[in-house]
Amino acid sequence: MVESQRKLNVKGDLVSNEIILQIIIGLCFIGIIVVLFWESQDYLTYSLLFVFLIVISTLVLRGMGPNELKGIILAVDWNVIVFLICLFSIIEILNSKQIFQQIAIRIVNKFALHPRRLFYAICIISTMIATIIEDLSVAIIFIPIVIQACRGIHISPLPYMFGITICINLASTLTPFGSAENIIIANHFNLSLHWHLVNLGIYFIVVLFITLFLVDRLLLTRYLKRYYYEIYEAIPGYFDPNQIDPLNNEENSKNMKGNKRSNQLDTINYEENNKNKRRHKEHHLSEEFLKNARLKEIKDRVFQSLEQANLNTSGGDRNKAVITVSLSEIQLHNLLKHRNNDVKINVLNLKADKKDFHRNMIGLGLLIIIFVTVSQIIIAGILGLLLFTFLNPIKVTGKKRIPSVSYYFKKIDAKLIYFFAILFITVYFMDLAGITYWIDELVENWGHHDVFLISVGILLLTSILSGFLDDAPITIMFLPIIDNLLRLFNHPGNPIFIAFTLGINLGGNFLPQGAACDMMTQELAKKHNVKGFTYKSLTLIGGLFALIHILLGIGYIALYQAIFG
Repeated sequence: MVESQRKLNVKGDLVSNEIILQIIIGLCFIGIIVVLFWESQDYLTYSLLFVFLIVISTLVLRGMGPNELKGIILAVDWNVIVFLICLFSIIEILNSKQIFQQIAIRIVNKFALHPRRLFYAICIISTMIATIIEDLSVAIIFIPIVIQACRGIHISPLPYMFGITICINLASTLTPFGSAENIIIANHFNLSLHWHLVNLGIYFIVVLFITLFLVDRLLLTRYLKRYYYEIYEAIPGYFDPNQIDPLNNEENSKNMKGNKRSNQLDTINYEENNKNKRRHKEHHLSEEFLKNARLKEIKDRVFQSLEQANLNTSGGDRNKAVITVSLSEIQLHNLLKHRNNDVKINVLNLKADKKDFHRNMIGLGLLIIIFVTVSQIIIAGILGLLLFTFLNPIKVTGKKRIPSVSYYFKKIDAKLIYFFAILFITVYFMDLAGITYWIDELVENWGHHDVFLISVGILLLTSILSGFLDDAPITIMFLPIIDNLLRLFNHPGNPIFIAFTLGINLGGNFLPQGAACDMMTQELAKKHNVKGFTYKSLTLIGGLFALIHILLGIGYIALYQAIFG
């Protein structure tokens, strides 16, 4: 009797110790998440402190065997850590050569006179780049260029900024290396690039173009109406019927006779009382006329403060000249006067080595081939890093150049990599304490063994949590949870993997703090004094699109389940 009572007391003490340990570890995990928003402090220091408290509490309240102690080191996914180091180094090399900046500027210059085409081009290209590099880096590169370009062509940057910010959050759904969280998920569950393209490619394409269409209709169209109205209303003399080409009045007056286009223009009524009727309508004059007017606006508003200089362009090459910010007022005027359709308008200009650009673009193509063909991410990462290191040797003394991996290792910010290692260890102790098992039971009981309901539950839970909190701890916390669902209940993996990937990547748009690229875009908007791009507007518009993306995700999972079972 006494012995049985003693066993009951010991069992009760173990249960109470387990509950206390779960509370301590849970509070420490919350502390790790909260400290991420404590910008005045170093989050890595406090994260390390919380992990130390978790380890000590586990040793005192539960105890650990030799195998469990070894498991602390094995809990860290070293393949992911090494791949992140390689990927961050590659991005550092490309940024030092301004490769992505040159891509963005070339897009802007190509579509400077076509704001709607510029919107689609800049959003699609930035999204595709975000499938390879982290979305935060894409925001840092593209947003300042877009702001500067939109001011150069005199249109609001708001729809472009919203389009880029919303779309690059979709990018991570297409590839396993679009974000650090995706790298972790893909490596843990052995999901290749082929798996992502087959199982998520259709979702990505459909949702991307739905998003672009909605941003176009809801935001861009409104600003384009102001843009075109400003051309023919706010700028005096642009639509004088006696002036076909606003850049060359003398030539127009000579060619007026016998010109059918001129006769048609003479019939247009420009009385003041009709201005309001055509305030927000597409103008009936030709696109060439609008382009000429836009060229004049660029000359007057963008380049008017430049110094005068002599025109060095020869007569034979004049029509193929490129107008850049380096041209003076006289150069620009003469080029516009003698221009034809071959003339390009460079709103922005960046001095860069063309050989470096072409060499690294070839390197990017080879990197994609490596990622597609090599299944082991650690091997793919090392090969990619060596490729770009040899393509971009550093100058040491005089003209001597040597490839140097250590040079770029010193330049990368490794805080995020260390933070991931800490998170892996934290979740390992959460699993030992039984916290992840509770969430397993919650999801399984809610789904009642129905794979579709379980997938929807994971999608909703991860998207909501990643909207309020950082994606990284949520991702690593759910790895053992999904492992248990697959192992204990023998559910098919693909619908759950799709839901997990979508939830982690789509929830960031719910609130700006859920995605680093959203916060960075907001900071850049403040820095460049962009009116209208605020926390409130980003929350409203981003939250609306996050909801649309998640609803489309649920529909996609239902369709996937219906087709593949």
